[in-house]
Amino acid sequence: MRYSIYIIIALLLVSCRAERNAVKKIMKLHAAYPGATAAACAGLYPPVEYTHDSVVYKPGAPSQLVYVYADCDTVMGKQAGRIKIPCPPVHITDTILLYKEKQVVNRADVERLKEEVNKCQVAYAKRLKERQILLWTTIALGMITAIRLLKRLWSIKLI
Repeated sequence: MRYSIYIIIALLLVSCRAERNAVKKIMKLHAAYPGATAAACAGLYPPVEYTHDSVVYKPGAPSQLVYVYADCDTVMGKQAGRIKIPCPPVHITDTILLYKEKQVVNRADVERLKEEVNKCQVAYAKRLKERQILLWTTIALGMITAIRLLKRLWSIKLI
């Protein structure tokens, strides 16, 4: 029985170190041959290029109504011979702009971030499960305490 426990502990310790050793070896290789690691990473995670189209609509500025004074002989009253005429409004022009941008995505970084998100989700699920266990344990201990308190108050003797 002891040996199986020792074997399990040894396997757990070795598995934790395996990832660190692999990262260490990759970093040593990168320090010695940066071109080789760059080529390997580019082959495993090629960048994704795509064009992003965006349309921007800019409405034209409204124009103010302009009045012009004109000479007229048929007008009677205060402004005899002169009248105020509104000019037709200036034609408003709307603008639509189309931008085409080329974007490049680093897939290696995206994969690393996905892995981190997955690890966080697993840790969050474990934490929720632990909290649920602690909640039920607290409820059970509270019930036991309440039963003991009622037993003392009512002087109930169990066999």
